[in-house]
Amino acid sequence: MLDIPLKVLIVDPSDSSAEMLAQAMKGLSKTVLSVKYASALSEAQKILADSDINAIYIDPLSLGIKVASEFIFDVRKRLPSIVFVLYLDFTQMERNRTEFYSGERRRLAHYFKLDKLTPIATFTDELKTIIKQCQSDLSYILTQEKISKLQDELISIQTKTSTEVASIPIKILQDIQEQLESLKARQHEKQPDVKPKSVFLSYRFAEYEYVDGLRTLLEREGFSIVTGQDSNTFISQAILERIKACEFFVCLMTHAEEKKDGTYTPSPWLLEEKGAALAMGKRIVLMVEEGVNDIGGLQGDWQRIHFTSKSFTKAAIKAVDQLKSYIG
Repeated sequence: MLDIPLKVLIVDPSDSSAEMLAQAMKGLSKTVLSVKYASALSEAQKILADSDINAIYIDPLSLGIKVASEFIFDVRKRLPSIVFVLYLDFTQMERNRTEFYSGERRRLAHYFKLDKLTPIATFTDELKTIIKQCQSDLSYILTQEKISKLQDELISIQTKTSTEVASIPIKILQDIQEQLESLKARQHEKQPDVKPKSVFLSYRFAEYEYVDGLRTLLEREGFSIVTGQDSNTFISQAILERIKACEFFVCLMTHAEEKKDGTYTPSPWLLEEKGAALAMGKRIVLMVEEGVNDIGGLQGDWQRIHFTSKSFTKAAIKAVDQLKSYIG
């Protein structure tokens, strides 16, 4: 992926939310070259005509979903090298989901999205993740443009007469073909391999006493540890990217909410993180405190290690052994 600097246009009638986003972007000067702001679509059109923009962060709900989506699709048609991010309130979007994704707007389901209600503590990490997605998309677009140009060059050569073709050095033809093959291969490259022996550790941050010991054991065995942030209220794009980049997933499910029958449920975001890890095909170890149930399905009993406060050290050693068995 090319590290393409972003030249951003924020289109949002809310000065406060636009300012919050702009300030966060200004702190990322290595990846964001410039930030412009428009409070209305007419103003945005003028900026696009006069400025070099390659990324637009837009709130289609506040601007009006019908006119905003028309603006988005028109710009995408005229200026396909611009990437869009829907910068909006996810809760409001879900509340109006049927209308939001109606008709042609179903395409918006595949657009990058940034939640305006992202906690302040995690907003910058979330923004960095979205920026990387934008850079990846722009890199793909530029690659496509280069491929098209090279293919046009080949077609032009192929339509020449045999005499004209004979006058073209073989090296030029070989270079064009090699560049084409290289660019096409880049398009089909897999995501970068995850770091060997990396573990995403999912837990309630109140459980630091448990986690400190488990972390020490894992690090002694050569595992590197990745965690979420100290604001466990939702599973963000940044967290999903961290899970994706790790080879293994360990979830520490402790008592959260007590039920009427005296058993407990784990924290809901741990279930979400576990679900994401399963969907990504990660190798998982679940450490479940006695009394916790409703931990979700799709994992075998052999992946589940139960513990109490007295038996945690023994359970942690079993968890490390389970991870080591995955390695072979």
